[in-house]
Amino acid sequence: MRGRQSTTLFAILLLVAVGWPSRATELLDESNVVFLSPRTAAIGGVHAALADDMSTLFTNPAGFRAVEPQLRVAEMNVGVSGPMLTMAGIIAEGMDSDIDDIIARPDVSNLIASLYAGFSLVGPLSFGYVGNGLGIGVTAGSVFTMEGIGIDSVDLNLYQRLLVSGGYAFALPPVPQWGGELAAGFLVKGYLSGRAGFSSLVLDLPDALQSLDADTILNEPFDVITGLALDVGLRYWWDDRFAVGLTVANLVAPAVINRYATLQGFLDNDGPESRDYARIPQNVSLGALYSPELGSLQRYVTRITLYGDYRNIIDFWTAGEQAENIVLKLSLGSEITLLEVLDLRFGFNRGLPAAGLGLDLTYARLNAAIYGSELSTEPGFRSVYNVLVGVEVPL
Repeated sequence: MRGRQSTTLFAILLLVAVGWPSRATELLDESNVVFLSPRTAAIGGVHAALADDMSTLFTNPAGFRAVEPQLRVAEMNVGVSGPMLTMAGIIAEGMDSDIDDIIARPDVSNLIASLYAGFSLVGPLSFGYVGNGLGIGVTAGSVFTMEGIGIDSVDLNLYQRLLVSGGYAFALPPVPQWGGELAAGFLVKGYLSGRAGFSSLVLDLPDALQSLDADTILNEPFDVITGLALDVGLRYWWDDRFAVGLTVANLVAPAVINRYATLQGFLDNDGPESRDYARIPQNVSLGALYSPELGSLQRYVTRITLYGDYRNIIDFWTAGEQAENIVLKLSLGSEITLLEVLDLRFGFNRGLPAAGLGLDLTYARLNAAIYGSELSTEPGFRSVYNVLVGVEVPL
């Protein structure tokens, strides 16, 4: 009876949050409250049933009840998105020769017209604890992006983000005759994001970057986003072989955007030129994992885990203007652990493949991933490939 009441309450909270009147005039990207690790990137993104490491902070708060207690004291991930190195080469070439001739090349002009490239750094300020029903995390990161605007302009932006999160999971009575364990959980996330950037004509970009200094950046517009978000989740699992999870990320996620005329004005405590209210749309996801018995293979293959999720189930309702094709909502992943040391990972997410590996060195874990991401709401319209490598220091 208690489990049924909790499930009913979960559904009521979702309906109230979705229908709640909002002052928001802008929808924010979920990247404000999610830091993707190389492991989750390689297995097709976050999965609602996953609960075995620090990524549980971004997957399902109900997993805090199932995950083995662990503490992370530091983590650092470095990522490159799109043709960032190619663009750096073009800009360097333009500084030494006639940029007009370079831009006139068909391969360069086509690249700029659909350009999205970036560089990201997460950590080393990244620590937290999960286990015994508790989850706490603090993570900071920086992202630099370069995005084509039309065929002759480029937007360059630098984002600084800080995320503080904490939550709890509690056990519920399982369904009679089913066995297994059932848990519900919640996670409160507070975040602070700053954005500074400028636009430039492609022809002027080499000169603009050569003359870029602190005074230039201080005199560009600056936005500050502050917000809170609440995640809730349910997870049912049978030993460590099979689990299903349901999450509602950003059930309630209001934010305020303060827009300053310049970064210098923000540092001088000048008031913002304008203030907008925003929110992060709810993300309802349902997922499952399965880890088969390996028999004699277990001498060499420690574990095989398969994941499958259907994400953003009701985005047509919560954020109609950002509603995605059904193909982009499907996520599949697999992870093979060899000799308890080496992890081989494969995934399919947002209509694109992913792969990666991990190496457990006891006092540190090394991870790497290559994965695709779709920037549009339709598969194949604006695909970008990314490389992400990182190191975790557990305790």
